[in-house]
Amino acid sequence: MTHEKISLMGKEADTYIIPFGPLNLVALVTAKGVIACGLIDVSMLDRFKYPAVKMKSSTKRPISDINDLLNGQVHEVNQAAAVLGVRTGMTGHNVFSKL
Repeated sequence: MTHEKISLMGKEADTYIIPFGPLNLVALVTAKGVIACGLIDVSMLDRFKYPAVKMKSSTKRPISDINDLLNGQVHEVNQAAAVLGVRTGMTGHNVFSKL
């Protein structure tokens, strides 16, 4: 697993990359919620009213790092994230500005 703190758009976040066999679980955790690859269950996090967004790759290959995550598109949004203005189709960069 790799963990790194980043600063982006004047905000700080924690990034995590956890290998799962041939895939990586890639997540960016902000002060308000989480942006992650397809291995995350956003509906489960909604039960705790925690904003969560599932991203899909902007290329044909799976999301493998934080750049892929930020350049990807929102595939699924839970209700807690929707309240903050996150919508399907947004880029990871756009989501980060809302979370």
